[in-house]
Amino acid sequence: KMILDERALSRTLNYDYSVPFHLKISEHCPETTRKLRFLDQIATQDLVKSLHPRDNVASIHAAGESAGGSGSFFFLSNDRRFIVKTISKSNFKTLTEDVIPKLYRYFTQYESSLLCRIYAV
Repeated sequence: KMILDERALSRTLNYDYSVPFHLKISEHCPETTRKLRFLDQIATQDLVKSLHPRDNVASIHAAGESAGGSGSFFFLSNDRRFIVKTISKSNFKTLTEDVIPKLYRYFTQYESSLLCRIYAV
């Protein structure tokens, strides 16, 4: 049985991609989100491949043009496996400090839950 490492909330992994523009992607709560992916048998490399900026530029650009009133937008990964949503700084803080740890604990108890899974932040 996996145990949630609360210290993982402060760790950040950085990925640099070769795309025709400057882009840096940081993964927050990497240990906890990795455990959430593990529960659903999703390998980190599969998520990274699905969300690779080079393959999703058109979706990101199109979604950004239709952002809602909050400025947030959704888009499907190029392979249509994942939905990506942008969030505000205040929502980010709540998500990383409060929601992610609770989701992990919840999904370990209720594996068949229909609640939306969050595999990366």
